[in-house]
Amino acid sequence: MADKFYSGSWEGYYSHGAGYDEERQKIKVGFYVKMVLHNGILTGTCEEYVTKVHMWKAATLTGSIEGELIRFVKQYPYYYEIDEQNNIQIDRTRAADQVHYWGSFDRVIRAFSGTWGIDQLPGTDGWEENDYLFSGSWSMTRA
Repeated sequence: MADKFYSGSWEGYYSHGAGYDEERQKIKVGFYVKMVLHNGILTGTCEEYVTKVHMWKAATLTGSIEGELIRFVKQYPYYYEIDEQNNIQIDRTRAADQVHYWGSFDRVIRAFSGTWGIDQLPGTDGWEENDYLFSGSWSMTRA
């Protein structure tokens, strides 16, 4: 599919998996992506609750799409943590962790889906779920 097909607005969710407690794993976090694909190189932004309400600035996306495979890194503008009471703590003096996303496009349902990971383990290439302390799943369709 052409760059033009993938460029534009997408919406979806991510959920928490390995490394997170049972309650957090039940939560789906909605997001809205605007992306541009040029010669297979992906750039864009991602808005979700934490970026809109607490950071007032979108996360950035950089990556690629090759055939039906997608890989990108989401970089939040600031570091944040969610404590046991689900309070969000923002630290604007600290760099945010990079969140690695990978997956594929399903032509039948016209949606991307895949896995994300954060806190990459030493000695791994970063593109498999077991390469991370924390991971989960994600999906998005055309907005």
